[in-house]
Amino acid sequence: MSLRRRFRVESLPQDEAALDAAASHHLLRVLRLGPGARVVVFDGGGKQRAVEVVSVEGGIAIVRPDGPVQVAAPDQAAHLLLGQLKPKAHDVAVRMAVEAGITHLHIFAAHRSVKRPARIDRWERLVEAAAQQCGRADLPTLYAHDSLGQALADLPSDLGVWVALPGAEPARVTGPAAAIVGPEGGLTEREVDLALDAGAQPLGLGAWTLRADTAAALASGAICRG
Repeated sequence: MSLRRRFRVESLPQDEAALDAAASHHLLRVLRLGPGARVVVFDGGGKQRAVEVVSVEGGIAIVRPDGPVQVAAPDQAAHLLLGQLKPKAHDVAVRMAVEAGITHLHIFAAHRSVKRPARIDRWERLVEAAAQQCGRADLPTLYAHDSLGQALADLPSDLGVWVALPGAEPARVTGPAAAIVGPEGGLTEREVDLALDAGAQPLGLGAWTLRADTAAALASGAICRG
């Protein structure tokens, strides 16, 4: 099933149903698929289902279920607190966090972030595209925070919290967790102290100097394996 084309829907069809205009256009015009094609639809909440295109009506694809409802979502919470990066690196970091299995993505304006308005709409599109591509049926929850302190205050109390720091020892993370990754230039000393005072433990990501988007990917992987 993972090799089939995937499309987001508001709810999984229980019988014949129409795809929306955007999904129909992509399926019929871009991919040039038609009746008889088998694809997967997912609801963004963790469930997906194979469907078959049975007809086309006025440029809209009509599909019917072609298999059972399945769950395709991470089985435990994983929060990434990411200092806002420069646009290109930020896009890469968001995509890789979704692919790693992050369930909650907290973007915060770090002291060393290049100050830009939060672009929630764009980040939501990136998250959906990444989930569609990697086979997840859920969409991580997105947050925008004005500071690391605000992001930390928004975390559930039952998470283990880790802060990625150069020179720290690698750690084996188990259970629901959150990882903090700074922007280009890293977290300031004050931000590191804030994280440690809040109970975060240092998390090493290796011996080498990492780009911020690489650090986000490795930190995401570290807390999503538990």
